Order: sequence, then structure tokens, then C-alpha cells
Amino acid sequence: MISCRRFIIAALCIVALAGAPPSVSYGTDLTADIDLAISQRDFVTAVALLDEHLVEQPDDDNKRFKRAQVLGWMGEYSLARDGFDGLVKKHPDNVDYVFGRARILGLQGNDAEALTELRRARALAPDYEAIWQLQFQLLSRQKSADAKLKLNALYLEAERKFPQAGWLIKPRDQTRSDWTILAGLTFEQLSRDLPGWNRQFLEVSSDSGDRVRYFFRASRYERFDRSDSTIGGGADWQLTRNWLAGFDANISPDASFQANNEYSLHAGRKFAKNWVADLRYRRRNYDTATVDFYIATTEYYFGNFRAAYTLGLADLRGAKVSAGHTITLNWYRNDRTAFGVSLSSGNEAEAIDAGQVLVTSVRGIALTGRHALNDRIGLHGWLGIHEQGDFYRRQYAGMAVSIRL
Repeated sequence: MISCRRFIIAALCIVALAGAPPSVSYGTDLTADIDLAISQRDFVTAVALLDEHLVEQPDDDNKRFKRAQVLGWMGEYSLARDGFDGLVKKHPDNVDYVFGRARILGLQGNDAEALTELRRARALAPDYEAIWQLQFQLLSRQKSADAKLKLNALYLEAERKFPQAGWLIKPRDQTRSDWTILAGLTFEQLSRDLPGWNRQFLEVSSDSGDRVRYFFRASRYERFDRSDSTIGGGADWQLTRNWLAGFDANISPDASFQANNEYSLHAGRKFAKNWVADLRYRRRNYDTATVDFYIATTEYYFGNFRAAYTLGLADLRGAKVSAGHTITLNWYRNDRTAFGVSLSSGNEAEAIDAGQVLVTSVRGIALTGRHALNDRIGLHGWLGIHEQGDFYRRQYAGMAVSIRL
């Protein structure tokens, strides 16, 4: 059985190698160097080379277009939009410029203006399939009755025009809520020949279509030859375009090691330049202890990636406040597949055994993945290692299936 230290070092090496751009050797042909940098995803160099070219040839709008595209791939949406704004103003009938601007507007969450641009783009190039695809995607995430009617009309028209399109999925019945069932299990192996842990869970969630998501869950935990069951639920509200808030609560009747009850409140906000922040308060009440948690998470989205840092403070009554840290990197390969890695360290207040809630040092690594088989069924998986001070080391793996009804 490999040690947690070696596991973490190996995983970090893999992530570093996967994320690092290959070595690039540039020559004297500037256009070829730009294309090479882009092919190697060396976007910083590509922008620098494009800027160098535009100093000498400021009227080269093809290179300005390329620069705006590269900035969009980097996640610098505001700078990319500035570039597309200038191009569209100068060339209002260039469909590539109009479509590029619409794409950036959509990535910024400005769907209304993006859809307006896409209508212009379709008028300029009625057979440009990518325009139809983006318009379909943006309309699919709208909640108004007018948008639902437009989505259905667009689907019927696109079905005739692009009968083999893999992206074209028949809109769901928007007159009813969107219910999803998620069922899964986790197996955990402990060091020092301790009995293994297991967990089974079922969650049912509903998106009412009015910026509200409700969820209900039930779980069964097995630890040290004991078992506990919990039930709970909660809701999340999209209060405004940038603000989100929610709550959840759980109870565990006759708990042996789980909290008798717990609840949490949180609020989050989207900021400019792809930043998101979330603050959460959680309380867990055990027979012998009460623990308050204060959790702050900062997220940054760039390209097909998400990076996040979480600071968690745990206040166990009668003990000093402890702090834990988690960093996470997610890669969204496409609309159906995503992977993630998380590293954690610090201190944590946890129920070590029945009646024992202690603050211990922790460190660990977790790998996650999900893949949508189709628009209704998805597979989820996770595995990792978690060291709980000098008490034990847990190696775990789990999987779940989600079904949209």
C-alpha cells in the first residue's frame, strides 16, 4: 500500500505534466510562430507575437481577429470583447466577427445581447451551423416563456436544416419541473487494520425553472461496525444575475457518530474577470460537542478550467479555532466530460469515533470525474486518500449515477 506522501507527489507530477505546455521553439516567420504558439496552447506568447505584428501592421484586422480569439481562449473575456467590439464596428457585415463577439458575450453571461448578435449572424450566413448551435445553447438556459417558445421553434427549424447534428437535442417539456435522481456509494479502507467505512446515498433535486433549485437527500453511513442514517434537504436561489444564496439542513436520529443535526447558510457572488466568491456558515450539533464552521471559497474560471481555493475555520467548543485549506483544479473537457483534482491540508474537527469529536491535522488528495452518457444519464466517480492525524489513513473510491426524469 503506497504512502499518502508518495501518492500526492505522483499525482502532482501528473497534473503538472498534463497542464504544462510542451517546449516550443520559435523562428523568424512571425505568422508561423503565432500559429505554432496557438497549436501548443502557449497563448501568452501568441498574444505577445500578435501585438508585435500589429505594431508594424495596425490595419491587419485578420490578426486583430486572431488576437481576440486567443484572449477568449485564455479566459480574458473583457479584453476579447474589446477586440471584437472594434472589429464589428468597423466590419458590421463580417459574420466571423459578429459570431465571435456573440460567443464572448455568452461566456460573460450577457445572453440577451449575445442572442441579438446571433440573429444578425444568422441573417449574414444562414447555413453557418456553429451559429445555430450557440443560439440553441443560449436559449436552452433561458427561463422565460418567450425564450422557451423560441427554443422550440429553433429546434424544429434546425432539425430540418441539420438533420445529422449531434448537438441538437429535443427541448424538454418546459411546463414541468426538471427532476434529477442521484444515487451512489463510497467504499473506504482504513489503515491499522481498522474496519472499513461505507456510505450509500440518494438525492432527488428539482429545478423549478424559476431560478430555484430544491434538493432532498438520504444517506447511510457505516463506520467501525456501527451505522447511522441521515435525512435532509435544502434550496438554492439565483437572487439576481450575480448573487446566489441557499441553505440546507440534516438530521440523524439516534446518531452513533454523525451529528444529531446540522444546518448551513451560504451566499455567493460573481465578479468581473471570471471570479466567484462564496461564504458559508455551518453548525453541527453532536451529543458531546458543537462545532461551528466558517468557510470561504474563491473560484477563477479560465478557458476550460476552474481553479478554486477554500479556507475552512472550525470552532470546536472548548478548543482553539482550527484552519484547513483546499485547492482544486477542474478541467471541463467538453459539455459532457469533466475531471478534477483537490489537495487538502491543515486541521479539521471531525467525529473520530462514537462520542469523540477532535481537532486533528489532515492532508489528502482526491480525484473526480463525470461523464454524461446522454441528456438524461450521467456517471460520476471519485477516489482519494485522506490522512486523519495519527489515527488512520483512509483510501476511498466511489461512484454514482444521475438520471433526469
